[in-house]
Amino acid sequence: MDNLSESTKARCNICGHLSKSSECLRKHIENMHSSVEKIVSCPECDFKTKYKSNLKKHVDGVHLRKNDHVCTECGYRSTHPSLIRQHNKRVHLKIRLHPCTICKHKSLTARSLKAHVKIVHLKERIHKCSTCSYTTANSGDLARHVNAKHETEKRHKCALCTFSTAYPSAIKIHVAAVHEGRKDHRCTHCSYSTSHKAALAVHMKSVHEKVKDKKCGLCDYAATRQETLRTHVKAVHCMIRDQTCPECGKLFTQSSNLNRHVRKVHENTST
Repeated sequence: MDNLSESTKARCNICGHLSKSSECLRKHIENMHSSVEKIVSCPECDFKTKYKSNLKKHVDGVHLRKNDHVCTECGYRSTHPSLIRQHNKRVHLKIRLHPCTICKHKSLTARSLKAHVKIVHLKERIHKCSTCSYTTANSGDLARHVNAKHETEKRHKCALCTFSTAYPSAIKIHVAAVHEGRKDHRCTHCSYSTSHKAALAVHMKSVHEKVKDKKCGLCDYAATRQETLRTHVKAVHCMIRDQTCPECGKLFTQSSNLNRHVRKVHENTST
C-alpha cells in the first residue's frame, strides 16, 4: 500500500497520531482506541497485554534477559530499539508530541497521554483489590496496597472456591453474594436488591434522592454517579472515541451512541 503524506488522511482523528500508511492508521486505531480487548498472554508467566510487540519486549527483557540495545548518550540499555528511541526523546531531547486538551500536560506517546487522561481527568479507578474495597487508577499502587495490607493476612479461605481474605466477615459476604446468590439489602422504594450494603446506599442516593454531588471541574455539569461523570468528561471534554462499530469501524464517544448507530444504520439495512 502506498505511503501517505501529512496532507492526506493518515492522521488519527482521536489523538492526532500520524501514520505512515492507511493500513498503519487502521492498526493504530484498532490497538489504541478500539473497545474490543484482544489479550495475548506470556507462555512463561501471568503477564498479559493487548499488544504482541509488548509481549515480545516482555519475554526478551524478563525471561531472556536481553538488553542488546544501548543509548549512545548515557549508556542506558534496553530490550528493544523502540524503547531506546522513547528513552532518547523523553530523557535527552525532552520531546512531548501529544498535548492534553484539558491541561498543559504533554506526553511522549499517545498511549501515555491516554493513561494521563484516564488517571488525572477521568479519575478511573479500574484496578480493584480482591480482598477489600480499595480501588486505584494505577496497577503499581494496587500491588503496593496488596503487599502492605493483605499479602500475609489472607488466612480466611472460602470452602467453595479459591477466594481468600484477611477478614472473616468478608468470607460471609462473599459466600452469600457469589455462591448463594443472596441479595439481603433491599430498597424500600422499589424492587432493587443487592448483596452489598454500600451498593444499596449508592442506589438510594442516585435513583431516589437524585443527589448530584459528583461535579465536573471543567463545566457546571453534575452527576449522581462517578461513572456518569467520567462518561461526561470523556465524551464532552476529552472527545475520546473508543467505542468502535464492528460493522463499519465508525468511532463514538459513548456506547449508547454506538448502539443507536447500529440499530439505525446496520440493523435497518440488514432486514
